[in-house]
Amino acid sequence: MRISRGIAGTKIPLGARIFAAVDTFDAMTSDWPYRAALTIHAAREEIRRFSGVQFDPDIAAAFLSIDEAVWLDIRDRVHRDAIFDAETSRASHS
Repeated sequence: MRISRGIAGTKIPLGARIFAAVDTFDAMTSDWPYRAALTIHAAREEIRRFSGVQFDPDIAAAFLSIDEAVWLDIRDRVHRDAIFDAETSRASHS
């Protein structure tokens, strides 16, 4: 794992190690102005590839133990909720 503020490995707080994997996964599976989103499968492969390098191997293993279909469902629900929230906000400001 990378060194953060002079600390490495399990000395990095657990929440930060979890956040690193989840935030990276979210960034990779989101559209950005400079590139299209990766598939969930491709993002999971990146987490696997960088386990023990960029990501805590135990966190990566736990993350990867969650079935890909679960991540697809979560992504779909988050996007639906975001669209609903945006539409509700627009309607209340009209």
